[in-house]
Amino acid sequence: MNKENLRVVGRITKAFGIRGELKVHPEFVFEDFAKFSQFIVITPHAGLKILAPSEIRSGPGKSIIMKFDGIETRELAEKLSGLDLMVHSEELPETAKDEYYIEDLKGCKVFCSKEEIGEVTDFLFQGLQGSLIVKTIDHKEVLIPFVKRYIKSLDISAKQITICDFDELKEINP
Repeated sequence: MNKENLRVVGRITKAFGIRGELKVHPEFVFEDFAKFSQFIVITPHAGLKILAPSEIRSGPGKSIIMKFDGIETRELAEKLSGLDLMVHSEELPETAKDEYYIEDLKGCKVFCSKEEIGEVTDFLFQGLQGSLIVKTIDHKEVLIPFVKRYIKSLDISAKQITICDFDELKEINP
């Protein structure tokens, strides 16, 4: 099984109850997340392991409560706590226009007026909008709001993002 083809779709946060259920923080809305027929985790000792969900329901807030085949006790569930739930990238739902997977944004080079600024290392969720976390070429970390006001163009296949008004953004990034 090729690890490079795996995409994180959620994280097991903790055991839930005494029947082997788990609380999961999903990267997708419940309806999309519930469509996955199996998940892959990488355990410290056993390596890759496939988990088949037997039950799934909405939990508190945006969390999801899941039960997997073969995980029947709280003790077994606790061993999965903190692991990422992954699927093969071809199982991911198609994105709409102007929607992107965070993993696709990571590694994109960021430019302003043809000058390289840095590289996207992560994404910070901030309510209705988020920000790209960019490590600049001088090794500083800056936040770039992921809104049309600052994102001039984005080419996932070329791994390039062009922004505007970087000088203004430098002022709001201490």
